[in-house]
Amino acid sequence: MTLEAQIDALIEAGWHVLESNFDEAAFLHWRTRSYECLKALLGPGHTYTEHFEYNMRQSEAATLLSGVGVLAAVQLAGLHGKGIEQRRDGADADRAEGMRAGFLVADLKSA
Repeated sequence: MTLEAQIDALIEAGWHVLESNFDEAAFLHWRTRSYECLKALLGPGHTYTEHFEYNMRQSEAATLLSGVGVLAAVQLAGLHGKGIEQRRDGADADRAEGMRAGFLVADLKSA
């Protein structure tokens, strides 16, 4: 399965976890798969990956919604399938993509 398809499937799976009256085992499985996908796609030092990891420390519906939001932001920002490479220091090698993603997050925060 491509990373693009994984993002789509993980967004859908997140909604299913929520609809399951928040099954803890399903959430933990979804969280692990989502984090691994974000690390593979964006790298461990990317803002979205770090945001996901930080917010997923608790097992509750609000964190699930935050995680689905991160996945949706990656999808909407067009970051999936771009092959964004990470430098050794974790900074985005493709600064234009990083800036584009940053503007998206800033827009969401100001709304």
